[in-house]
Amino acid sequence: MKNLNNDPHLVEITSQILIVGVLIFLAYVGGRITRRLGLGEIVGQILGGFIGGPVLMSYSHKVAEQYPHVDELLKWSFPLKEVHSFAISSFIFFMPIYLGVILFSITDETHVDRVKENWKFSGFNFFLQSTLAFGLVSGALYFLTDLGWPISCIAGCLAVGTSPCAAFISISRRQVEGKFKTVWSQTMVLEAVAEVFIVFLMVNYFVDGGEAWDLRFIGRSFVIITVISIVGFWLIRTAASNSFSADEIKGVVNDSKLKNLLSSDTIPTVNIVLVIWSVIAMIVGISLGLKVPFMLPVILAGVITANVHNQYIFDSLRIQDIMSFFHLIFFTMLGVHLDLAALWNKETLTIVVIYFVMRLIGKLGGGYITCSIFAMRPETKKYLPLLFIPNMGATGIAFVVLHQHGNNPLLDTFISSLVPAFIISELLGAPLINWSVKKWKQILINDKQSHSQFENVNKSEQIEKIPLESLFHDRVLLNVELRNKEDAVKMLCSELMKKGDITDLQATISLVLEREKLSTTGIGDELAIPHCRSADVEYPMAVFAYVREGESIDWDSIDGAGVRFIILLVSPLNEPQMHIEAMKTITKSLMKPGFIDGLHTAAKRKSTKEWLKNQ
Repeated sequence: MKNLNNDPHLVEITSQILIVGVLIFLAYVGGRITRRLGLGEIVGQILGGFIGGPVLMSYSHKVAEQYPHVDELLKWSFPLKEVHSFAISSFIFFMPIYLGVILFSITDETHVDRVKENWKFSGFNFFLQSTLAFGLVSGALYFLTDLGWPISCIAGCLAVGTSPCAAFISISRRQVEGKFKTVWSQTMVLEAVAEVFIVFLMVNYFVDGGEAWDLRFIGRSFVIITVISIVGFWLIRTAASNSFSADEIKGVVNDSKLKNLLSSDTIPTVNIVLVIWSVIAMIVGISLGLKVPFMLPVILAGVITANVHNQYIFDSLRIQDIMSFFHLIFFTMLGVHLDLAALWNKETLTIVVIYFVMRLIGKLGGGYITCSIFAMRPETKKYLPLLFIPNMGATGIAFVVLHQHGNNPLLDTFISSLVPAFIISELLGAPLINWSVKKWKQILINDKQSHSQFENVNKSEQIEKIPLESLFHDRVLLNVELRNKEDAVKMLCSELMKKGDITDLQATISLVLEREKLSTTGIGDELAIPHCRSADVEYPMAVFAYVREGESIDWDSIDGAGVRFIILLVSPLNEPQMHIEAMKTITKSLMKPGFIDGLHTAAKRKSTKEWLKNQ
């Protein structure tokens, strides 16, 4: 028993179980408290991690020194002086994986159509914020401290990055769509890519002498990143599309049990979450092993997915019950690294204050100027810049947690001194982001209500005849890739959400699916018209979707055939006559020869609304 009791592996495992449990519990309680105080859960989760990490660690050391018999008694299972380092160091692997998942999820706004619409706004916002943050931070540290020009430049590079986590959580929970989310997401992607290049170039050239950065190394890294990205995308797409069917793996896999396992898909959205996490874990692990920045293949895989696949992959990463647990762990681990003792050093405190203040001025100032130039409404410059306050981004995690930098003592000391600045930016940014997104959501709701009032001025006349173009506008989706009716309903409802036509996505999805339980809406001839009446709308609205050529969806249609054309209709709850008239308008149009083909052609030419007026 003596050998077993002193087994370092047993000690490590025991300490992990103990401390991880303590950390998660304290972070959860802290999050609930700060949520009650109106500060959001993130602040409490970070502080809970800080209490369970540095505070408890310091207290454990004092107990071990004051009461050595207690330390000796517990030493065989969880020694007080080492317990935290065992547990925390073994759990660090989670942080880059989590950052990878968040970076992947924000690429959903990089579809080529949305990039075309917003690239000037997003590009200028990225350029101005990055330039100001880099210039102010590096210049202030160079002139006001003794860090020197190379380290000051590296600090400026780190100031360019923004942590997407808090904003992603808030935007997802409040289901904010539209230009506000698009500009933020596209700016974040540009920042992440630029941050990787400039930080690693700076470190290698200024600190390591640039020996590793030759053309051959850059070319090899580019090839590795591209291959990893494409393979990662293929794995996600294949699993999410349920492409591992028995027919497709025939001749490749001989085990019938394995075939059934690969082709099973009982809970699609949860399965997709697990697939994405596992694939991104592989991408991160391979990237770090091959010494390439893990953020780049993750982002590239996400961009490919956003342009050639469906929205439900990204929607799966917003499942609250699952993702909330991962959010909790991440911010708990951030709190563990908050070392307030470092702030007692005058030199360290000076660096922290200069870095934090200068970066804050650069980010907020750049965002304000950009919104003043490009934004169509004045509220944008009040709320959008606040999303860029947090600074514990992917490169920050790589430097601080994974120590992906050179063996330069001055750089190591500098990075360690910036940890408080990083985490303070999260503590300050989280409640401000929560407030900002909440205000913007209210603006969207007010806009919808104002639009509804305008549309319903002559409601009694509109009930008599509802024009086709007023139902669809430009909401026509081409070549969508779907697996079942649930996916179709989610995608079409998401389109209404993105256009600002509804404000509660999950409620609308539930209403449509509940209606499907009553009787099938597959009317035959490869057509389905899912519909519902909702208090979330004041006027009927519809979305038309064309399933990808050569594919169809099982909809339990009355003629037993698959569905290739889907029309979602959502009508006002208290206006049943409007719903009837909207259905009449749709069915009459569908009876016209060539209507479906003509709408498809018009959508390809982006002239849907004009074409519908002539029908």
